[in-house]
Amino acid sequence: MPARSTQFQNLIANIESLIAKQDVSVRESRMLRDSACDYDREVDVVIERDDGNRTQFICVECVEGGRPATVEWVERMWGKHFHLPTNQLVLVSESGFTGNAVRKAEAIQGVEILSLDEAQEYEWPKLITDGIRVDQFLAPVISKVNVIFAEEVGEPLANLVDVLAQSVVVDPSGVDTGSVIDFIVRRLHAPEAVAQIHKAAFEGVSVLESEIPLRPGCRLRIPSGQFFDIVRIDFEARCERKVERVDMKQATYGSTPVAHGTFDGFGGAMHLLASSDKEGLKIALSKPKPKPKPKKAK
Repeated sequence: MPARSTQFQNLIANIESLIAKQDVSVRESRMLRDSACDYDREVDVVIERDDGNRTQFICVECVEGGRPATVEWVERMWGKHFHLPTNQLVLVSESGFTGNAVRKAEAIQGVEILSLDEAQEYEWPKLITDGIRVDQFLAPVISKVNVIFAEEVGEPLANLVDVLAQSVVVDPSGVDTGSVIDFIVRRLHAPEAVAQIHKAAFEGVSVLESEIPLRPGCRLRIPSGQFFDIVRIDFEARCERKVERVDMKQATYGSTPVAHGTFDGFGGAMHLLASSDKEGLKIALSKPKPKPKPKKAK
């Protein structure tokens, strides 16, 4: 059975990961075995801790929507976990719980209910109240390529730019090492190049120029099958820095103050999370899962 998720479930999983202690693991959409029917059941979030004698499972089930969770939903989740290895069941509702749902949960041993309630009184630092500044370094775009040949070449390479992606660099031992573009992309992902790109972006420089020296004996094979000795690949890449301030929604998850915001970046929507405890302020960045079709009641 494929794992399912919702944006609210994903947010709760990320909050649990942020506030978790170091000796626990947090996994979303974890499968646990039902001992009554010998069948795997999917649990929204599983917090797993090994106390040295046995593994403890704290299971979190989430429900979202504009209405409070009902007593029927509480009973369904309780029944679902009756034959799972669940040591504690945490039920989280995006819109709170009805009075009967609260009373039912309080009457069941090992069941806790939580909501992501708005926090009004907690004194967050200015960093949170004013919004967190996010600096993004957009992937550089190759804007210019120049292949330096060992000797002057003529007509066969007059339209090199049209065949560059199909031309292959061959090392001195005759092994294909990738296209010219592959060489440049590998260079752009090298740690020293990344540092250079970040520095250029912070300084407002939009163009990065670099060169890749090659070992003696390297050759370029063009699509026609001809070989040419090459000594260096020069390139130019344009990079950009994008600055955004993320508004953080303040909330309380149980007794823990949390703040969360969403922004568009790094190839899609991103969650920015913060929590505060006696150890100080914690901030985490995560990519929410794509929003699936509406999730049926379990």
